[in-house]
Amino acid sequence: MRKDLATVSGGGQPRIGYNLLALIDDLDRTFSGFNTTSAALVGAGDLGRALLSAEYGLNIAAVFDVDDRTVGRVVGGRKVLGPNVISDICRQKGLRLGIIAVSGNDAPRVLERLVEGGVRAILNYSPVCLRAPGNVLVQNENMAVSVAVLSKLLMDHYSDAALDDEEENE
Repeated sequence: MRKDLATVSGGGQPRIGYNLLALIDDLDRTFSGFNTTSAALVGAGDLGRALLSAEYGLNIAAVFDVDDRTVGRVVGGRKVLGPNVISDICRQKGLRLGIIAVSGNDAPRVLERLVEGGVRAILNYSPVCLRAPGNVLVQNENMAVSVAVLSKLLMDHYSDAALDDEEENE
């Protein structure tokens, strides 16, 4: 929690905490803009549909897919567009945030098209680590790694708890 707060507010002090009014201002400034962020979603498969149906305070302004069988269909109330118009649509709509939910093979090409369209921040759910030019932020989210880390933490937590229980019973 401490690291999360430090991300949005520099006002905390070790062993003292945060000035509550300053922290509220920092949180409001950070998250108020989040509610109005429009994004391009590339990938209308299972993950893309889940992102479309979730309430993140995010406006998915355009949906694209690289699969010809999906292009032209309506997913989550939005018509799925092909990859050849990603740059143009992002530029027309002024989109600065892109979400990539395609295969690892397609992700680098999608990244290029988003950057060409003026996108400046990318949330990457593909299974490859993407790098972009220095003026573009990329957050790589590897779900397999996240599951492995969480599983390890879970095992460590319950192994320690089981050991504590055994020591108490002796």
